[in-house]
Amino acid sequence: MKEKPLVSIIIPVYNSAPFIERCLESVLLQDYENLEIICIDDGSTDKSLELLKALKERAPNLVILEQDNKGPGAARNLGLDKSSGEFVCFLDSDDRISENFISELLCLALRTRSDIAATSSVLLDYGNYLKEKDVGLPKNFVGELFSLEDRAKIVRTTGVSCNKLYKKSFLQSNNIFYLTLNSPSEDNYFSIPAIFLANQIAVTFKCSYFYLQHSSSITKKIISYQSLDTFLIYSLIFQRMSLLPLRWDARKIILKTISERLEIDASYVEKKLENNFLPYFKKQRELTLRSLANSIQLVNKQKQREPQIIISLTSYPKRIKTVDRVVNSILHQTVKPDKIILWLAQEEFPDKVIPEEIERLQNNIFQIRWCDNLRSYKKLIPALIDFPEEIIITVDDDVIYPPNLIEVLYRSYLRERETIHCNRCHWIRLKEGKLLSYQAWKQQHEFKASNASYLNFLTGLGGVLYPPHCLDKKVFDRSLYERLCPTGDDIWFWAMAVMNGTKIKRPKESIRTFEFIEGSQDSSLWDLNKFRNDSQLSAVMNEFPILQNRLIRDKITTEPLDTNKLLLRIKRILLKIFPRGSKTYIFLRTVYTYIFK
Repeated sequence: MKEKPLVSIIIPVYNSAPFIERCLESVLLQDYENLEIICIDDGSTDKSLELLKALKERAPNLVILEQDNKGPGAARNLGLDKSSGEFVCFLDSDDRISENFISELLCLALRTRSDIAATSSVLLDYGNYLKEKDVGLPKNFVGELFSLEDRAKIVRTTGVSCNKLYKKSFLQSNNIFYLTLNSPSEDNYFSIPAIFLANQIAVTFKCSYFYLQHSSSITKKIISYQSLDTFLIYSLIFQRMSLLPLRWDARKIILKTISERLEIDASYVEKKLENNFLPYFKKQRELTLRSLANSIQLVNKQKQREPQIIISLTSYPKRIKTVDRVVNSILHQTVKPDKIILWLAQEEFPDKVIPEEIERLQNNIFQIRWCDNLRSYKKLIPALIDFPEEIIITVDDDVIYPPNLIEVLYRSYLRERETIHCNRCHWIRLKEGKLLSYQAWKQQHEFKASNASYLNFLTGLGGVLYPPHCLDKKVFDRSLYERLCPTGDDIWFWAMAVMNGTKIKRPKESIRTFEFIEGSQDSSLWDLNKFRNDSQLSAVMNEFPILQNRLIRDKITTEPLDTNKLLLRIKRILLKIFPRGSKTYIFLRTVYTYIFK
């Protein structure tokens, strides 16, 4: 049985002697045992550190770290850096959590494969009574949040980070951390990017976070010069989120949400300011909001009709039982698709009966559509008809895709919008102007990602991004493609791209390896086509002579340099001039190897 994941609970501590024992008691009473408790004493001047050391006798899994007083943000960063858990959560030293807090959130995160699991049950603890706090999450709901609007609602409502469990690798890969500022808005530099960058946010109401209200809380203090940190924090958040690889409409929603959240926080801080500092604060508020509004207006001026991202795939009865795993992997992408369409042939499913696991996934993003039985061509042809102005990304029905699949392809598209982008491709080889056998073409691991070229032969397994109007209109001619390449859909789509003058590119950061679903390759179309590709390629090339002409012209300018052959020639020359092992030989070989690496 797989060992239960380690969860690190990170608690910054500063002059928390009246509260720390009750806080840690709630942690020690957790019904989940594989915990690492990290308390960071932030230069306390009371007995907090003594109490922590005394409590360590009861809790061998308690780690105590010490630092000079730098604020809770710096303390949390230190705890995060030193933590060993696969998941982490943050707890303030004057707050407490329900005994099922970790177990509920962890179970939810693992079940849904979410980067963040959060509880909507956050209660303000006034000592003798509790009051529910709105944290922007749906009440009495257990499930996942996908939409940008749901995330924006969370950001507009609160910046609290302590009601959530985070996958540590997600925080690290996205460089999410706290700013070292002692400001009421400090959580937002961590929370806002985390909320918008997470693959999804899973929500439950079945566990609670208790948020103690008392006079010494940072959110209760009267502040002055620290208030200006609020504008710095939001300016940095705004700058970071404006650089995300997003379409215009999504970018506008995010930037507008950040500006709205700043107005909320600024109004809150303003109420706690010393009177003599109020005019200066208002002036800074006006300047910052005006700057953000100008940036949003600039986005409006640059507005263009950005195409939607449509994920298109197909399946058939032999594989339909595992397609839900493919769809789930697409739902968990770092860049979200607008729609996921599974095309099924009524001929193959006469009663339209499909597994329940797929049926229940249907929502406003994932849809099942019925079409004629075009065999493997169903993955693209119907989508081209229904979504002629959109980006279409085709995926296979036997692969669990990594969460950055769409992001990699879409970023490449943003750099070259008139090009087809694919994670996997072969390099077409010609000899004396004629195609060599498909088996003689270079595999993707044999050459580096190059410029866009007709010689890049796309393969569908790794995902292929087709921009609008990138294929010749003959792509829809069913009688033609069924006659020329009945089982070679990749051949047909490549040929239609070249006919249309559209080149193909493999992104420099392309994904190389993919996880196949167990047993799915028992009936692979690849096994069938490895004996038929040459005949189907020949039929297409004979039908459209322009293909060969364009390949020959492209070969002269875009064929990648065969560095292995070049290095071999250089070594032979070096051996003739300098003896192997001499200092000159070693130096030159090192230089050439570095240049052609």
